[in-house]
Amino acid sequence: MREATLLVEELPSIGARLEIRTMTVTQHDKAALQTVHEVALEVRSGELVTVTDGKRQEWHPGDMWLVPRGARVAFLVSGELTGLRAIYLIRATR
Repeated sequence: MREATLLVEELPSIGARLEIRTMTVTQHDKAALQTVHEVALEVRSGELVTVTDGKRQEWHPGDMWLVPRGARVAFLVSGELTGLRAIYLIRATR
């Protein structure tokens, strides 16, 4: 799995930072995401199956879902590759 950060924006008025990342997963990757923060994921291209807590779910371009903090998500790519967008709103720690 490849990941690149597209945007990091400090949001001092709410004590957080916004991070937008893009991820590419190929069918040969044994990819998983261990979330430290809650994240919204969007399938941008390709087809994808995720496994979270033993539950399988199919996703298609345009689908979005929320992954809770601390979850582990395994990615299984149906075609050659899948493009994902990850949107994090990270609260400042005190």
